[in-house]
Amino acid sequence: MSAVAEFAERLRPHRRRALLVVVVLSCLLRIIYVAQSVEGPIPWQHHWDQSDMFHFDAWAQAIAQGDWLSEDVRLPIHGWHRIVANRYVGAYPEEVSDLASGDGPVVQLWDRWMGGGRFYQEPLYAYSVASTYAVAGPTVWAVFAWQLLAGVLSNSLILLLTWRLFGPLAGCVAGALATFYGPTLAFELVLVRETLVVLATVALALGLDVASERGTARACLLAGLGLGAAIQLKSIFLPVALIAAGLFAFRARGLGRSPWQPPAWLLLGMLLALAPLVLRNEIVGAPPFSIYGAGGPVFILGGAYEAGAEAGSFRLQSMHEVLAKSQGTILASVFHSVASYPDAWSFLANVFDKIDATFYWYEEADNSSFYFTRLHAPVLRLTVVGFAFLAPLGLVGLALSFGRRRPGADYLYLMIAVNVAVLAVVMVRDRYRLPLVPALLPFAAFALVEIAEGVSEGRWKRVGPALTAVLLLALWTGRPLPDDKPLVRSGYFIVASSTYYLPQMKAARAQGRNDEELLILEASLRHTPEELQNLGAGQAAHTDAEVRIAGFYARVYRFYAEALEGAERREDARHAREWVRRLRRAARGGAQS
Repeated sequence: MSAVAEFAERLRPHRRRALLVVVVLSCLLRIIYVAQSVEGPIPWQHHWDQSDMFHFDAWAQAIAQGDWLSEDVRLPIHGWHRIVANRYVGAYPEEVSDLASGDGPVVQLWDRWMGGGRFYQEPLYAYSVASTYAVAGPTVWAVFAWQLLAGVLSNSLILLLTWRLFGPLAGCVAGALATFYGPTLAFELVLVRETLVVLATVALALGLDVASERGTARACLLAGLGLGAAIQLKSIFLPVALIAAGLFAFRARGLGRSPWQPPAWLLLGMLLALAPLVLRNEIVGAPPFSIYGAGGPVFILGGAYEAGAEAGSFRLQSMHEVLAKSQGTILASVFHSVASYPDAWSFLANVFDKIDATFYWYEEADNSSFYFTRLHAPVLRLTVVGFAFLAPLGLVGLALSFGRRRPGADYLYLMIAVNVAVLAVVMVRDRYRLPLVPALLPFAAFALVEIAEGVSEGRWKRVGPALTAVLLLALWTGRPLPDDKPLVRSGYFIVASSTYYLPQMKAARAQGRNDEELLILEASLRHTPEELQNLGAGQAAHTDAEVRIAGFYARVYRFYAEALEGAERREDARHAREWVRRLRRAARGGAQS
C-alpha cells in the first residue's frame, strides 16, 4: 500500500473532524467577506434597475406585502427588452397597430411573449426571499445570512458526497477545493438564486444516490420532492429528474428489485412538489404546468445566430425576427433559433465556441462581476481555486472514473451532461455555469488523489498520461485573456458609482457634510475602469463604451473638484478640474468620430 493510500485509510475514522475543518474555514472566509463588503457597493447591487437582483427584490416585496399568487408582479423591462420590442414594432407595424402608444408596445409585446400569468423566472427563489422579507422585513441582509449558510452547507455536502464516492482523501480534497472556490462565495452576497442552485445540485446528487441505493418508497419519495422543488428553482433540473427516473429503474434491476417502483415513487414526489405551482397557475389562468415564461426568449437571446457573437453575448440582431416566428413559445423558439443559422457548420462552430467558453478560466460576468467584487473584498484573492484549476482536473477525473464505475457517480455525470448541453446551445456566463462547479469538484479531487497515488508508487506509465492530459487541458482552459477584453467591464464601475456612491454623496452634500461627501467620492474613485487612465491622459474615446466612461467620470470628477474646493484643498481641486477637462475632451472626440 502506498503512502497516499495509507494516509487515506488513517483519515477514514475522522470524517466528522474533516467536516468540522471545512465548516470552520468556510465560516471564517464568509465572516471576512461580509466585513470587507458591508461598507461597499457589493451588497447593494439590487438597486440597479437593469438587473435580475432588482426584479427579484421587487417581486419578493410584492409577495411579502400580500400578492402571494404573484398576480400583480410586472415583467422587468430592461434595455435589451426595449431594443428587441422597438425593432419588432419597426419590422412588423401591421401586427402592433392595435397596441397602446408610448411604452405600451414594449410592455404589451413582452407580456404576449412571456406573460399571460406565467412567472418571468422560476418562482422558488423569489418566494424564499419573500418569506424572509415577511419575517425580517425587506432587508437583503437577512437573505444573505441564509445564502452564506447555504454556501457552508454546500461545501460540507461536497465533502460528504466525494467521501462516499471516491474515499476519504478525495472527500477532504474536494471539501478544501470547494471552500476555496471564489466565485461561489462571491455570489452569496448577490440577490440571485445561484447559491441555492449550487446547494440543490450537490444535495440532489447525494440524495439521489442514497435513495436509489436504498430503493425504499420513503427515500425515493423524498428525493422526488427535492427534485420538484429544484425544478421550481431552476428548470434545468427537469431533464435531470426525468433521466434520474430511468437511472433509478436501471439500478433497481441491477440490485434484483422491481424496476418500476423506485422511479414511480420518485416521479410521484416530484409531482407533489409541483402541485402548488399547478394550483397557482390554474387560479391565475396560466398554463397549469408552466414553470416560467422567459424560457423561449432567453433561448433566442443566447442561442440564435449572430455573426461574430461571443459565447456569452446577447444575440439581439435577429431576435425580433425569431420572436415573430416563435412568439416566445419554448419549442418554437428552439427550432427557429437553430434554423436561423446559415448552415450546419456555423451552428456546430457556435456550439464548439460555447463548449470552449464553458471550460475557459474567465468568469464572464452577468449582473455581477466576480473580478469587480474581488476589488472590494480582497479576501476573495485567498480563494485561489478557480475554473482554470478545476476544469483540467475535473475533465481528467471524469475520464479516470469511467474505468471504475460507481453507481452514485451517475448522477454527477448527469448533472454535468445537462449543464454542458444547455450552455453549449444557449449562453456561457459565470452564473449559468456555476452549477457545474459542485458536479466537477468530486472528479477534480479524485484526479488529484489518483495522480498522487501513482506518483507515490512510481507507476509512471499509469500516471504519466493523466499528468500530460492535465497539462494540455490547462494550456487550453488557462490561455490568456485577449488584449481587447478587460478583466472587469466598465459598466460595473459606472453602476456601482451611480447606484451606490453618488446617491450617498448627494445626500451628504444636501446636509452640508462636506468631509463625508469627500470620503464617499474618494472611495468611488479608488477603483475605476482600465480605460480611464488613457482617457484621462488625453487619448480620445474610440468606442461608445469609452465615450460613456469619459462622460460619466467627467461628471464624477466635477463633483470631486467641488468637494475638494469646499475642503479648501485647492491644488487637489485644480488637478481634479484638469481631469474634468481632459475627459470631456476625450468624450467629444469620440462622439464626433
